[in-house]
Amino acid sequence: MRLPALIVVVALACTACVGLAGDGRVAAEVLHRSAFCGREDSRPALTLITDQAAFAHTWQRIAGTVLPRPAMPQVDFGRRLVAVVELGSRRDGGSSLEATGSDAVVRRGTAALPVAAREPEPGMLTTTVLSAPCMAFALDRDGIDVVSALGIPAAVPAARAR
Repeated sequence: MRLPALIVVVALACTACVGLAGDGRVAAEVLHRSAFCGREDSRPALTLITDQAAFAHTWQRIAGTVLPRPAMPQVDFGRRLVAVVELGSRRDGGSSLEATGSDAVVRRGTAALPVAAREPEPGMLTTTVLSAPCMAFALDRDGIDVVSALGIPAAVPAARAR
């Protein structure tokens, strides 16, 4: 009878430790998704934004081709950050970024965004069109030191003083 009680105590202690280590989930709100976000480089990128001015500049680029132009979402940068995931420029259709869930998984202070790249299968017929898919997420920054997406890690910058 003592062994089952010990297992329960150890399990509860480990659960508490997981919370202290910053493991768990955090909501990853999709702010924007587009097939063309203006990135000319063909390599994927992850940009973390922690202030309103940088967000306004980036929003102009990623939402500038959408008609009607969407209003820039309001973000409380005192407690949140914006992560912009870009697949990079493509010369044919069929490439996209897809949300794979609504939460980022946090392990040891690193938040993995719920996003996956989709590319056309080899030999598949595609359109000849320029694209540059992107997605922008907002998430609480508390307990997060690094954000990763598409295999790209990015350190969270310190919050700017107001």
